[in-house]
Amino acid sequence: MKDLRIHIAYGRNDIEGTYMSSFAKEGSYILDVTTENIVEIGSITHEINVLNVSIEFCNRLYTQFDCEVTSVKGTDSGYSFRLKNRIPTYCYDQRVIEIFRIWQNGKDLPFLEQPISIKKAYLKACLCYSGVPRSVMNSIVIVDCQFIHDKYDLFLMLGKSLIGSRGYFGQDFDGVKDCLFSCGITNLEIQFVNSGNLKKTLFQRGGRSI
Repeated sequence: MKDLRIHIAYGRNDIEGTYMSSFAKEGSYILDVTTENIVEIGSITHEINVLNVSIEFCNRLYTQFDCEVTSVKGTDSGYSFRLKNRIPTYCYDQRVIEIFRIWQNGKDLPFLEQPISIKKAYLKACLCYSGVPRSVMNSIVIVDCQFIHDKYDLFLMLGKSLIGSRGYFGQDFDGVKDCLFSCGITNLEIQFVNSGNLKKTLFQRGGRSI
């Protein structure tokens, strides 16, 4: 069973799929779904309707939304939906889906080498995978600031140190505060090694965090 799954409710039809491609990318309005068991290809190509789409990774809901379609076509292995409107970025990010695919194949990204846009998507993927934490693995953690080039590196290191691999502990400073409250932590100690680099990295613009 694949970790990355998509469920589509289309009129009176329900489709369960395990692979997505060409979905909501720049300049694209197409959603392709490969389904596992298809009784009759093209059986739902009957009328323009609205899709209710939900996407899960490791049985955790990543996002759910409605989108209007102009046409649907049966293929050799699934269905191709042409969308009328682009999916809003606040409820769907193709970069997160690509990270799920990488994880599904037992691999990972070299986070520190990624551009900020990918780092943000990675932290969103971690939130879906591990959820908002209710406890932490360690009450004392050490963060080596020489590896922190921006605030997203800090958030990732906190997640890994406190929760574990793909662990989430905020994707902004308000999120970190929320995670602290959700864990009910009263005695957490974070030791920053090479902290001069942390100050230099996070406060570069007139004392404002970048």
